[in-house]
Amino acid sequence: MSAASPALGGNVIQLPWQIQAGGTGSGGVPSSSAPSESPPLDGGGGGPHDPGMGKRVAKLEQTTGEIKDILVRLEPALTQIGKDVTDLKSEVAVLRTDLAETKADVAGLHKEMTSVDKDLSTINGKISQFPSLWGLFFGMAAFFIAASAIIFTVATIK
Repeated sequence: MSAASPALGGNVIQLPWQIQAGGTGSGGVPSSSAPSESPPLDGGGGGPHDPGMGKRVAKLEQTTGEIKDILVRLEPALTQIGKDVTDLKSEVAVLRTDLAETKADVAGLHKEMTSVDKDLSTINGKISQFPSLWGLFFGMAAFFIAASAIIFTVATIK
């Protein structure tokens, strides 16, 4: 961009391209992208401003006011969101600590379960060496039959 033109009172900025009717400017910029839809704020040559400028400025002021109102309504919500995020960060830190403790507890339980599993294997091996219930039943029956036979024999001899 070039500096303001002193010939026009220093209020107009000269652009590096010129708008040509029905084409592109000399810099290759399409004429539709140049500000040709609305007259410039300063009509140039010291003349009066565009008569529709007052309406345009009023509309801009109204829109700016509406945006300010929206921002005023959003500010408390954004402040609360910021506080909530801060609270969430501290809660996440606590949860991370709790998770680390839980992992340590689980690791301890895993060691204990491994020890209990070994103990159960040892007990299972010892139990398998005991006679079965049927073996005990038949052993007791044989003992009672032998004892009865001895008692009967001793009782008949007398």
